[in-house]
Amino acid sequence: SVACRSGLPSYVVDSHLQKGKNFGERFTHAIQSIFDRGYERVIAIGNDCLSLRADQLRKTADLLSRHDLVVGPTEDEGIYLLGMTKAGFQRTPFTTLPWQTVNLRAAILQLAEQKAIPLYWLSTAIDADDLRSLRQSLRFILNRHFYKTLLLFLFSIKQYFFFLKENITPLPRGILSLRAPPKCFA
Repeated sequence: SVACRSGLPSYVVDSHLQKGKNFGERFTHAIQSIFDRGYERVIAIGNDCLSLRADQLRKTADLLSRHDLVVGPTEDEGIYLLGMTKAGFQRTPFTTLPWQTVNLRAAILQLAEQKAIPLYWLSTAIDADDLRSLRQSLRFILNRHFYKTLLLFLFSIKQYFFFLKENITPLPRGILSLRAPPKCFA
């Protein structure tokens, strides 16, 4: 859904479309299949970075006009996003990267240095690989959601009170008593 909200063309390469014996082979085959459709830039994301936003994908697409590799690192030394140009994509080395290990980021950096691939690092995020990181991700999302909801609520109240102030004539003095029972007027 985040990829769709970005406005960028998006494809889902699920387990039915993946080919290969291991993660590296399946990943690089999926990337190659998108390049084979005629695209010059690809942004690969997983489904475990719950804080990923559509504007980050648009920023990555823009960065790929100046860098051949854009990496979104995670706190556990993995990655949540890998953007690459056709020129920056190295099928064989990508296949053999230590995917799903704590050595992935260092290996990507080493590959970029060895092949002189222009690289850009995005901000670090949390991916939900285990119960602890899932809790952190959900806390981040709920805090962001709560903050946005609170702002929308406060904005709507402000609009409501502004509407009342501007469009309702004042009530006669004493009509709203702070004591109970309410006063009756004849």
